[in-house]
Amino acid sequence: MKYLNWVLKEALRLNPPVASNQREAVRDTVLPRGGGVDGKSPIFVVKGMSVRYIPWIMHRRTDLFGKDANEFRPERWEDLRVTHEYLPFNAGPRICIGQQFALTQMALITFRLLQAFKTIERRDERPPIQKLGINLSMLYGCQVSATPAS
Repeated sequence: MKYLNWVLKEALRLNPPVASNQREAVRDTVLPRGGGVDGKSPIFVVKGMSVRYIPWIMHRRTDLFGKDANEFRPERWEDLRVTHEYLPFNAGPRICIGQQFALTQMALITFRLLQAFKTIERRDERPPIQKLGINLSMLYGCQVSATPAS
């Protein structure tokens, strides 16, 4: 069960359901990082200013997720501890209220697919291209073939 949890976290890291998001400051505030030449200094955000953040990019940062950040490697979650660097469901007071329901559904569907099929193989010659929009999707969908379990 622990490995399935890692697989789901890794899948959501590389394929966040909401690839880009934006918030408007309800009061003047200071973000701890993002300013200065190196991007590590605090940055002042004026009330009413929109701040866009892109989990799709954040989740691929090699300084947070390792040199292999673009690779699907569930084992990274064995020792990885993240906070606001990992945002497939947002965080803080605006975190998705359906997070646990979604994770439970993902685990159940994954488990049932593994029970029902001996093999599941990708069957599309075109490269898998992600389409970034309000939600993340595959440009051509996902064509697969599946061999039923005995």
